[in-house]
Amino acid sequence: MDGMNMNMVNDYLSTVQGGRTEVGVYAEFSLKAKKISDSGENGLPVYEDREWIEITPAGGNQITPRWATEKDKMRFSRIYEAFKKGVEPPVDGLAIENWPSVTPAETKMLKQANVRTVEDLAVLSETGLRNVGFGARGLQEKARNFLVSAAGDGKVSAELNHLKVKNESLKLRVEELERQNNELRAQFRVEKNIPNNNWETVPEGDTT
Repeated sequence: MDGMNMNMVNDYLSTVQGGRTEVGVYAEFSLKAKKISDSGENGLPVYEDREWIEITPAGGNQITPRWATEKDKMRFSRIYEAFKKGVEPPVDGLAIENWPSVTPAETKMLKQANVRTVEDLAVLSETGLRNVGFGARGLQEKARNFLVSAAGDGKVSAELNHLKVKNESLKLRVEELERQNNELRAQFRVEKNIPNNNWETVPEGDTT
């Protein structure tokens, strides 16, 4: 990918991400007990809860664990706010599993290599590409082209395209759930010997 297209990728990331979270870096906050004294009033060690952070690069498994600093809380402010509220941290970007351009096998391959979003795939390092394995470079080029296309018509178009893809992915997920539900209903009819035109009628005496 040439410099101009890479700049368009960066423009897209700036548009959609809004500078909210670093692309290609994941952070997780938690509480851990830290010993603050070897001997308290009762002669036992004294501990207190301290905030802990683990930072992992996309495409890598080298975790950097340490006590969280104020700089960390500012750097990953949205993730930290979610941690304090006790809710799931936000995903900035298009989750790999919601991207229609990859197969289930490719999705699994990317996620097991700790690549969670299309944006992260687009800027993945050489080490990250090696960790993904065969076909990683082609997937990265596909991700970059996708972002270039999204960025091509400007800021508003990029945002709309991003939402459109997420909505299409959600639609496919709903259709899959409906298909699974229909299969379960058909299996229930067979097990209970219920006519196809009256699936809710349970045979008399069967309360299961």
